[in-house]
Amino acid sequence: MSQASEVFGLALTEGKSTDNNTACMLLNHRIPLVCFLLAAGMFLCARLTAVAGIYDDWQCQMSLSFPVSPSSGAATNVPVLVVLSTNIANFEYSQFSSAAGGDLRFSDSNETTALDYEIERWDTNGESFVWVNVPEITGTGTYIRAFWGNSAQTNPPPCTTNGAVWNNGFLAVWHMHQTNGAGKLPDATTNRTDASVAGDARLDAGRTGPGMVFDGDGDYLLADIPGPVPQSLTIEAWIRATNGGVVYSELGQGAINSGWHDSHIEVMSSGEVRIRVWSGSTVSLGVWPTGVWHHVAMTYDASGYLLAGYVDGRLCGTLTYQKQYPGDLWYALGPADSTHLGDGTYYDGWMDEARVSNLARSSNWIWAAWMSVASNGWFPAYGAVEYGAPRIENRPATNVTATSACLNGYVTVTGREEAVATVYWGVSDAGTNWEAWDNVATLSGLCGIGSVTTNVSGLAAGTGYYYRWAASNSYGLACAPSSEYFFTGEVTIRASDALAMEHDPGTGRPDPGAFTVTRPAWATNRDTTVWYAIGGTASNGIDYELIIGNVNEDGYLTTLPEELAASAAVDPGRLRDILEVIQDFDPPGVAARDLRECLLLQLERLGKADSLAARVVADHLENLGHHRFQDIARALKVPVEEVQQAAHFIATLDPKPGRAYGTDTSPYVTPEVIVQKVDGRYVVLLNDEDLPRLRISKHYRTLMNDATTTPEVRDYIRERVRSSVFLIRSIHQRQHTIFRIASEIVRVQEEFLDKGVKYLKPLTMAEVAAVVGLHETTVSRAVAGKHMQTPQGVFEMKYFFTPGLKTADGQAVSNKAVQEAIANLVAEEDPTSPLSDQEILERLKQRGIQIARRTVAKYRAILKIPPSHMRKRY
Repeated sequence: MSQASEVFGLALTEGKSTDNNTACMLLNHRIPLVCFLLAAGMFLCARLTAVAGIYDDWQCQMSLSFPVSPSSGAATNVPVLVVLSTNIANFEYSQFSSAAGGDLRFSDSNETTALDYEIERWDTNGESFVWVNVPEITGTGTYIRAFWGNSAQTNPPPCTTNGAVWNNGFLAVWHMHQTNGAGKLPDATTNRTDASVAGDARLDAGRTGPGMVFDGDGDYLLADIPGPVPQSLTIEAWIRATNGGVVYSELGQGAINSGWHDSHIEVMSSGEVRIRVWSGSTVSLGVWPTGVWHHVAMTYDASGYLLAGYVDGRLCGTLTYQKQYPGDLWYALGPADSTHLGDGTYYDGWMDEARVSNLARSSNWIWAAWMSVASNGWFPAYGAVEYGAPRIENRPATNVTATSACLNGYVTVTGREEAVATVYWGVSDAGTNWEAWDNVATLSGLCGIGSVTTNVSGLAAGTGYYYRWAASNSYGLACAPSSEYFFTGEVTIRASDALAMEHDPGTGRPDPGAFTVTRPAWATNRDTTVWYAIGGTASNGIDYELIIGNVNEDGYLTTLPEELAASAAVDPGRLRDILEVIQDFDPPGVAARDLRECLLLQLERLGKADSLAARVVADHLENLGHHRFQDIARALKVPVEEVQQAAHFIATLDPKPGRAYGTDTSPYVTPEVIVQKVDGRYVVLLNDEDLPRLRISKHYRTLMNDATTTPEVRDYIRERVRSSVFLIRSIHQRQHTIFRIASEIVRVQEEFLDKGVKYLKPLTMAEVAAVVGLHETTVSRAVAGKHMQTPQGVFEMKYFFTPGLKTADGQAVSNKAVQEAIANLVAEEDPTSPLSDQEILERLKQRGIQIARRTVAKYRAILKIPPSHMRKRY
């Protein structure tokens, strides 16, 4: 038999090449290749064998995916809410073998590891709530699997009742969906720290099923956390406040009014959420609409004494503070604290899913925990239920001789009915046109999971054959994704160039490795899959580096492939092909040439390449940026409401995908001044811990008194000592100047320190300079870059110097207080009819604040609040 040889380039460290696609990868190191020789009739194959999943014999399966990722890195051990209902495609409660869901199971994406879960509520007439511990969420490719429908496995696993879902750092978890026989709220963790219910707090509608409602008049929950007092912690809850009050409080004793309170999460009647510590210091987390559900969380990192507050998955404020717990630690939900709480009220509103952890959860974790409840149905997203119909795929042919072969497949039959498997083969690929195949063989009565095979004989020697498996029952037909190919002739492979180098020392040019496949001449120009492996180490070649090396920190390709090709004498078509490969890398949108391409790549990765959102990005990006939703709706002939929904979805995409992998440049500051309230008075303290303790060395004084010291040396030492004394005095003078300026700021802004930004008074550097006896420029230099830690948070000292306005009654009000008033008006406006600048002006006039309309626009721009037409919701 005549032979033909073809040369294939090295395309992957493990992969395949075909005779119609010669691909070449340039390697950094010299790589020895292994020669292979195949027996007659066999073809080269190094394919992985599929591993059966741990729940393959469950009748129903479903994928739950996480289409977006945290801002950076991953979130680990996240309790994810899974809501089961008939809103999921193909889902029915009748599919379960246990009426209470006892046959429900969850696994990782590989179906090799079982995941712990807990059923909070099971309702076959509505929604069932299940908490699943997901080991890691990285976004895009992350998914888990759900299984049910196994009559032999109707008893739920231990994790559903033993608190295993909450083993990763949780001290207490109160679902608030029921009370136990003692009238307490049960704790879902293994600690079983049930919470006592005081006052009229009662079960009501919650965020995830039932929750608790507090009436603001003596209602609260109280729990004693066992074991050692945690050094770091996280406390969180879902709240829907009516008139504010304390959401969470840490106590050193088990009494609400006499207990030692360490820190609170509290909601003011204005809707402001904030953290307050025992000394009275607070940090505002912003003003949030009341009457709607919000996720609030506070973390404390003992290693850096950092309190951090989150609302709806977003970090909103931090406070440096060293916790001090005297004795046992209790947690109270909804208590009043007239000593330390601003308005001293019990919590008034709804609460659900309250949790305490003995570690400071990461920002990624907080975000993912919020997303799984707030955006359930999209995070996680629910795939259609796979039920009843069999699944089948091809496996490589074996025992191939000149006239026979074993045609192999792998079938999964987990439905309530047996299946029939059929293999089709012939000299041409008929695809799914089953009647066009030359031959057919059938295996019936299949049930379960495993290999299927049939031995065929009478094949023609030296001939190529295709085959394809299919399986069916009354629930549906499944077939292998594509046809398999083999031929009854001799195939050999050898390394025709066993060494590969990215730079040949002799020529200075790349030297690709290569191998030769030999097969019958009649098979030339016929697709043949060759599976192979290579040894050694390899990395991407210079053409890959040209692309990757020109991706900036935002993730964008800064130079066009055509320009790169011209500069490096590389085939531009090759670079464009490589760019497509790199754009399939994570994070989605990387290596895009502009914002439009970046967003389209992300939409394509999410399976939304043909969606309305993609059309908006592709053709109307400028209008989208200006919120011209009506113009877009007219152009696309769709309702404006759909355009706005698409815009909301687009807003969840990442316009700078590379930032998540860049260096964290978050600024951390150490305040030079600390303001604390002691015995009813504010005290100014200089934070000089980082300042060196300077003194004149005794060694030089000894030299000055030494009779052997020459006059020249003595004069030199005397001059150096004089300069050193001047430096030390200057530092002391600088500290004294900062102290005097800070003391005057505190005297003027005492009401701000007590009540917040709304009460910030106008103050200029000239006014302070006149009081402390300094020049205005000296004050400016002294406060430049300096920070002050106050009960309201940490501020630049320049923050307190603000021009002011006069109200209608002659009161002075700072421009920052006016800005806060504008922000509050916008936060409370009707999104379907947002306030115009003129309407904001009128509302401010009603409060006695007289400013011009252009000033409203200026302050709105400072606050980064878009104009009314861009805030409108349809």
